[in-house]
Amino acid sequence: MAIGAADECYPLDGVRVLDLSIFTPGPFATQILADLGATVLKVEAPPHGDRERDVMPAYFQAYNRGKASVALDLKNPDDLRLCHDLARDARIVVEGFRPGVCDRLGVGFDRLAQINPDLIYVSLTGFGSDGPYRMARAHDPEIQAITGSLHYARDANGKAIYNFAYPTFDYAASMYAVIGCLSWLGRKGHGPRRVEVPLAAAGVAWMYPQYVNAVEFDARAFADNNDWRGSYRTRDGRYLTLTPAEGLRELLAELGIEGVSGRGRDTMEKIAAAIAQRDCADVFPLLQKAGVPVGVVQTVDEALEDEGLASLGMIQRAPHLVCASPIMGMPTKLLTRVPDIGGQDDLVRKGGWAALETDREWNQ
Repeated sequence: MAIGAADECYPLDGVRVLDLSIFTPGPFATQILADLGATVLKVEAPPHGDRERDVMPAYFQAYNRGKASVALDLKNPDDLRLCHDLARDARIVVEGFRPGVCDRLGVGFDRLAQINPDLIYVSLTGFGSDGPYRMARAHDPEIQAITGSLHYARDANGKAIYNFAYPTFDYAASMYAVIGCLSWLGRKGHGPRRVEVPLAAAGVAWMYPQYVNAVEFDARAFADNNDWRGSYRTRDGRYLTLTPAEGLRELLAELGIEGVSGRGRDTMEKIAAAIAQRDCADVFPLLQKAGVPVGVVQTVDEALEDEGLASLGMIQRAPHLVCASPIMGMPTKLLTRVPDIGGQDDLVRKGGWAALETDREWNQ
């Protein structure tokens, strides 16, 4: 990973991004762009700003580092005029509202495309601009449910449980949005373009292998083709994951298991029984020696102290916990500062984008 110095040239230097979005998908996308060097200006409605500040403050801190913030009431003609001025000189505008909201506020694609003929306008919707669900409110749990993902996450009583540590399909949509942005950004004279990524569409794309599994292979219960993967309890109460797509013969030999073959349920039950008779610290090296993919289920604190993860050079703790971009091999920014609501009002109202690009203290 190359984390650039203050005077480094970054891939998206000079790219201006006007971020109208709230909650996770839009801010996560613009955080990626900011890490790559774009100047991101977050437009927040006074007095409370992005509602993620209050609903999930940890998410807000994680996805809004190194951005500027201006407080604009788009129902106020002067503030709307300023937003239009900012959009005129932006390269990318990102919004994450239901269809029609930005149009009513005067910042929809059609209006901003009249102002800026080179605009890339990104919409992160729940279910797209058309169809029966277009006006439905939805966050990641609802997308997980409707696309079938939660079908595979059930407790012993069959209750579907949303227990993901991160909003999977929010992130998926964000990354597709960034791919769309960068695809147009590299072409000249493309005219105004709208990139729309519904969260549900990203969910369908990521669930597609399971759809194929069900329709083409008639395996509709996830366990039908997943007996040979899972987590296993050790004698001291820890858990390991195993994916014996390779190293199965060596694994059986290291554990002293005989009389089984293949990756069926019987084999995995014998592996589970053998692991249950050993402490984690004893069995983990054996499984590594066998060459089978294995991982210890760690707590967050353990993950932050893990030497292998630390070697990636991503997490730093000063002035507070920050995470570098996972894109290796190019200069990216290590952004730390989280903006206050309207923290750059004076700069933006007096000098717009040029003032932000001249006074870089806010972007540290």
